[in-house]
Amino acid sequence: MDYESSRYPEGWYVRDMRWAWYLRALLRQPAFAEMVRQRWAVLGAQVPQLLGYVRAAAGALDEAQRRNFVRWPILEQYVWPNSVVTGSYAGEVDFLRDWLYRRAQWIDDNIPWIEQTSDDPYGGGPSDSGPADD
Repeated sequence: MDYESSRYPEGWYVRDMRWAWYLRALLRQPAFAEMVRQRWAVLGAQVPQLLGYVRAAAGALDEAQRRNFVRWPILEQYVWPNSVVTGSYAGEVDFLRDWLYRRAQWIDDNIPWIEQTSDDPYGGGPSDSGPADD
């Protein structure tokens, strides 16, 4: 997806958004951060099945995708909000599977420190107007 930095599998996209001050506050609570880690342990263990499902669904949709791209020949052009142009259906599926795999790896590597947000550049609450002007 071509929204902000969501095209990249690295980073805590939602946690670091300006409006997510409440999520950063929750993550500073050890019990909540631990629940997030426990939930990822369950979901992260399912990534191999998810990748298999994507491959199976791509196969099941093979005939339909052929008709789709005959009717709308867009495989070699940018269409928002897609973040890449691979030029083929197989390339799109491979990109998705690779992104999901890399995202899961990044989360695995970084979930232990999820509560360690950088200095909050946006302040601490909804009434905060952002960083002070210097």
